[in-house]
Amino acid sequence: MKYFLKPSSRLVEIALKNEEIRRRFLRFASEFHPRKVKFEKTIHGVKLDIVDATEFISKYRSPDEEDWKEEMGETHFFFTKEEYQEVAQRTGFIIKNSKKLPKSEKWWVKIREDIEFRSESDYRWIQLVLTKKQD
Repeated sequence: MKYFLKPSSRLVEIALKNEEIRRRFLRFASEFHPRKVKFEKTIHGVKLDIVDATEFISKYRSPDEEDWKEEMGETHFFFTKEEYQEVAQRTGFIIKNSKKLPKSEKWWVKIREDIEFRSESDYRWIQLVLTKKQD
């Protein structure tokens, strides 16, 4: 199975390169239902928690209104690597293999046209190979 990884909480700045993206971010911040998005406006964009920045980046290119509304009710980055492993073990699985997978450079090409964002981690996903414990 492949899952999104939640980054460790910390303050980051993202540069929003045009007015359309700034408006999209403000809409995201006001409509994201899972939690309140706290941010501070900066000269080039916004400063916010990396968890919220990651959610925005994963959603801002929604192709239509229906998809946007659906995305505003979802969170993709809710567990760290350690939390995924803990949940797997608690629910009766044995972890055969666990590895972090790098971000897709192809995916970032389009995003960099709109948003400048430096992340310390190149890993966005975790892959777990699990087997069920035998009773």
